This record gives sequence, structure tokens and C-alpha cells, in this order.
Amino acid sequence: MTAPARVRVYAVLVHDRRLCLIRRRRPAGVQHSLPGGLVEDGEDPIDALRPELPEELASTRR
Repeated sequence: MTAPARVRVYAVLVHDRRLCLIRRRRPAGVQHSLPGGLVEDGEDPIDALRPELPEELASTRR
């Protein structure tokens, strides 16, 4: 039996020709990714993204 697929949703944010990436420190090193998160079963992807963006973008710095 296989595990259920985990679905993620991401936002591609571009401003002044610059792409927004979230920088995270991980044990293996620094990781850059698009802001986003997991979609729960039956959840609309846009609804899943709405709370993630303010959380992740609040911690970003130029």
C-alpha cells in the first residue's frame, strides 16, 4: 500500500523583475524555495496558500 500523495501549493511572486524566494537554514545547508505550503485533503489550493503567504513573507528581509 502506498502513502497518500502530499500536495503542495506555491506562489510565484515577481516584483521589479525579482523573484521572491524564502531562505531557510537546514542541517544540509541553506535552502531557497518559493513561498507556499501543504494542501489538506479536500482543501482548495488557493485557500491553502492564503495563510501561508503572510507567515512566510513576514519573516523575509531584503
